[in-house]
Amino acid sequence: EGSDVRFAQEFTGGSLLGGSRQFLETTASAAFFVPVDFTDTYRTYFRFFGDFGLLWPNGDKPIPMLTRYRLGGAENMRGYDNLSLGPKYGILQAPNSEAKVINKGGNRKLLFQAEYFMPIIKEANINGLVFYDMGRVYDESEEMNLTGFNRDVGFGFRWITPVAPFRFEWAYPIENGRPGDLKFIFYLGY
Repeated sequence: EGSDVRFAQEFTGGSLLGGSRQFLETTASAAFFVPVDFTDTYRTYFRFFGDFGLLWPNGDKPIPMLTRYRLGGAENMRGYDNLSLGPKYGILQAPNSEAKVINKGGNRKLLFQAEYFMPIIKEANINGLVFYDMGRVYDESEEMNLTGFNRDVGFGFRWITPVAPFRFEWAYPIENGRPGDLKFIFYLGY
């Protein structure tokens, strides 16, 4: 039970630090843990998490393409392919060719997660969970509002070992989900 709140400001390049990359990043995240005790020895809990990020120029150079925000994968939007969510645009690779659509990423992100954990085998440190994720990445030209979020739901279990925490999760994207879109996630870490 309890909470974990973090704020960070990163400075990269600019007139003071120099370098080929020039941008600022502001981030804020918060996690709240709410216990639900069924007996004196059986404790479950909810974890509510929110994450916000903002990238902005620190000089005359654009935000580097690899630095821009993208969501998707085991660390945030579990029902989607790794780094697949974000503003997209088409580029031509050759004259008279079809445009290839790429995820250019955005300069702002919002992520919200709700998870419910319950002990399955307490002696072996194996917990089950169900979860709901929602998030969105915004381009500079987009107004930041609380609509158009990508969402997913899922379940799984986590095994805390002396070597590392093991995550086994299955996630399903709510938008445009089709049978067979269930994603399996194996991940080391929280």
